[in-house]
Amino acid sequence: MSFKYSILFILLLYFIAGMPGLAISVLLASFAAASRPLRFRSRYIAIVLCISPVLIYFIIFGGVKNVDIVQWALSFVPWFYGLFTALAIAAIVIVIGHFTRYRPSLIWSTSAVFLIITIIIFQNGINLAELDYQLYIAKNNPETISEFQNHSMTAAINDAVTGPESRSYFQPPFYPAETIALRTVLKKETQNRLMHDRWPEWFDVPPALRYQEKKQQLLEQYEKFLNPAKHWFKPAFIHKALLKTRVRTRRMPISLYYKAMLSELSPELNMLVDKEILSFYNDYPHKGNLPIWHKLFFEYPDSIESIEARWRRAFHLAGMEQFSLAVTLINQGLDMIEKQSANIASAPTDETGKIFRKPQTTVITEFELKRIKRKLEYLRNLIGSENLGSDDKSRQLLAQFILLNPHDPFFKLHLDNLLQQAGKESPIIDNILLSQTMLIPDIVLREQRLGQLADNYPGADGGIQAKFEQACLKLSIWKEHGLSDTEKEKYLTEAKEDLRNFLKNHPDSIFAEQADEKLSTLPAH
Repeated sequence: MSFKYSILFILLLYFIAGMPGLAISVLLASFAAASRPLRFRSRYIAIVLCISPVLIYFIIFGGVKNVDIVQWALSFVPWFYGLFTALAIAAIVIVIGHFTRYRPSLIWSTSAVFLIITIIIFQNGINLAELDYQLYIAKNNPETISEFQNHSMTAAINDAVTGPESRSYFQPPFYPAETIALRTVLKKETQNRLMHDRWPEWFDVPPALRYQEKKQQLLEQYEKFLNPAKHWFKPAFIHKALLKTRVRTRRMPISLYYKAMLSELSPELNMLVDKEILSFYNDYPHKGNLPIWHKLFFEYPDSIESIEARWRRAFHLAGMEQFSLAVTLINQGLDMIEKQSANIASAPTDETGKIFRKPQTTVITEFELKRIKRKLEYLRNLIGSENLGSDDKSRQLLAQFILLNPHDPFFKLHLDNLLQQAGKESPIIDNILLSQTMLIPDIVLREQRLGQLADNYPGADGGIQAKFEQACLKLSIWKEHGLSDTEKEKYLTEAKEDLRNFLKNHPDSIFAEQADEKLSTLPAH
């Protein structure tokens, strides 16, 4: 056997498949087969022994990680199946060669037939796009990245306040000399800088807080799947054909969804000042990220991920006073959620114990569907005829209210300004007052004010929501506040009664399903 015939396949594994470890194993196996180190009379035994480097590679790297021993053992079944398939093909080639005295034309034609069949099956079933997806997309879900989880800023702020270098930097009268006052000023300065996605110069950023670098790194990983670079040796028509494969097309909605959700991630600056915690949010649609959502919506309109794109587009359409177009998108999204929920209900109940499972067609879970459904229903309810009013000013104020970012440090000021413009007779006065009430830091006072708001606007959507929020706050007080057993029991009883009354008086409310879920989890006595 000649070694030169294996060079092409080794290069394909290294450059096209991006698997240098397997390429090295095949290189060793090919070299062993070409040098014929074992002079067995049986060529078949020689083939089996020479293929051992590839087998060792799969034994080391082919097993599933972090599972029990049975699942780990069964995870090698595909690799052994591939080995036996290769040995079966080798046996067929040897049998044909034995009767034809190893005529090259027959061996080449037999191998070519198997190769073509393998390529067709592989391309239609998985192809290399699935490998790219697993490498660049699947393991880079923004929700699982540690840099975007909650991080305490207390230790870092302590170092900044008490460090010897910091004292020389924070000189009076530019900074207060008293420690508590200095701490407050530094948190506000950090908040202001992070509004522009930058840390202050005096802040020594720990590795866990370097979310900007991680965000840029993930976006680069996503681009390797979304817009892979063409290798110099690859013809342009082959590169374009690979970009349009069925597997890559099937994975594109998830890739665009991850990219868009990552781009939406922003630091929660109010919590940084109030609780010295760096957290992130992505539930507000920033206008700068609309092009990604547009692409997901227009190019993959039937994907489950496009439901999120519909909500974010409808949000900005409502902010542009295009309320009818927004309602159309909302209704489309709700219809898609209903169909997907029916599909989930009819699917097998539990596949967690299975070793081999089909890849998920979407990353939107049943829980995420409920979350999106609530957002769509809330927006549709907000832009309903009750809040639109009969004049242009009412529509403008509603559009401005919708676009307000509740995570903005200036959110309260924007609400105050909007309240002054609206006046007491505005259709959205109850919604503005509700948003202001939800900003009250004292949970007990907030619960009381919500009750007052519900009494003042009993039939308005803001008053109805206030009733639901009041019941939820009573549950929070019952669970978290250090009250006596008698007071806790009082809040629990009132919360259950409020939820029952809410379901009785507002069975068609968008919050009725949540109220029923909360009520079902509470103790009976």
